[in-house]
Amino acid sequence: MTKKSNNITIKPEKMNETLNLIYQCGAEHVLKGFATGQLSVTNAQEIYSYSQAGKANWPTVKLCESGDDIIMNISVEGSILYQELVGTKKKASTSPTHKTPKIRDIREHLDTHVIGQAEAKRAVARAGKLHFERCFGEPTHTNTKLNKQNVLIHGPSGCGKTEIARALAAFLGIPVFIEDTSQLSPSGYKGRNIEDMAREIWLQCDKDMKKAQTSIVVLDEWDKMGAIGNGSGVAGFRQSVLNDLLKFVEGGVISFKEYANAPDTQFMDTTNILVIALGAFEGIEQFFAEQGSMGFGAEKIKTETPNRNDIVNDINLEHFNKWGFNSQILGRFPIRTHILELTVEELVEIQKNVPGSVYHQWVEIFARLDNNVELDFTPPVFECLAKKAIQQKTGARELVAEYSELLGEAYDKAEDEENIKSVKVCVKGGKPCIQFSNEINALEKIFNHTQIDKEA
Repeated sequence: MTKKSNNITIKPEKMNETLNLIYQCGAEHVLKGFATGQLSVTNAQEIYSYSQAGKANWPTVKLCESGDDIIMNISVEGSILYQELVGTKKKASTSPTHKTPKIRDIREHLDTHVIGQAEAKRAVARAGKLHFERCFGEPTHTNTKLNKQNVLIHGPSGCGKTEIARALAAFLGIPVFIEDTSQLSPSGYKGRNIEDMAREIWLQCDKDMKKAQTSIVVLDEWDKMGAIGNGSGVAGFRQSVLNDLLKFVEGGVISFKEYANAPDTQFMDTTNILVIALGAFEGIEQFFAEQGSMGFGAEKIKTETPNRNDIVNDINLEHFNKWGFNSQILGRFPIRTHILELTVEELVEIQKNVPGSVYHQWVEIFARLDNNVELDFTPPVFECLAKKAIQQKTGARELVAEYSELLGEAYDKAEDEENIKSVKVCVKGGKPCIQFSNEINALEKIFNHTQIDKEA
């Protein structure tokens, strides 16, 4: 007598590839259960076809109440694949319902979204926990007030500053608002000012002032506020903006109207808003080039400017003062940290293993064609694109341009020729090379054959 089992075994070395392949369906937790034998499907082709079609309803995740409990159901076409008790029903609240997170839990979440940058992630995780504790934690019997600790992150563009802040806010369940400070004008001048910032934060929080007053605000392009960053000719103008921002950063009440002739004035207290300032400070390493002179009346000589990664730990308040920031504003950012220039290895990992990376987006773009085209890279391609990105010195952002240049025409061809089922990219002669095929081979790479258990 033969007993058939339709469970599918994923080759262990292909686990990451499988999760990346199916990630666009939001099914990572399902596949982990599937790979460990907790879940099963009828056959591999079915699960793969769902991923290639990019069906938004697979899997369906729903929360339902059972008494005082909340149950999460993960289902496919009505059939429950996985069910988990996720919490106890609580009264509706504008604040997050979970307890204060551990720093290690925040770090683990940041690690899944940002490759490398360990020091910055540690600092931001600590600031995030303190922010959550200050806003939503239970005070002890001493009832000591906790002050906010804003964060300053400096480092090269495209290397993870903004993504760290976004990932932190997502993990904490707190709204995040990103402001390009280089576009701000002083109050009373034509243009955007801190009152406009406060209004947009409030609107983004659905006019819930309590939620807005515990949000995270990211001040991007912060280095442009310094005299060197914007040019000494407009230093006074930017100093006026910094004076306005000081109230926002330190904590104060900002008044605004929803629109010009609105009858009511809104008041936002920024005391509990966590501020994260981000800046590339491109060229700050020049402060570390030693200067000297030889002989009477000789001109000053300067040594070679050091690499940014070599001096990043030595950048301190003195260098930010030279950049054009006064100690008054810098003192409002007690947590100061940095990111590093990305290496080839880190850029490769970003492409392959970060959810929603440009590689996975292009896999999804090809999969959404009428002919459900499979996109596949050989390992050397990731390294080739990483090296090209590093040459442009714009970090991971450059990968978007490199992918567009590499795959744009291939996508057009795959759209026009419906017999194309797969696009494979390899490296020949040191350059990426694209091959088209009318066959799909992903299942052969990822899955072992369906196991047949024989029973006497």
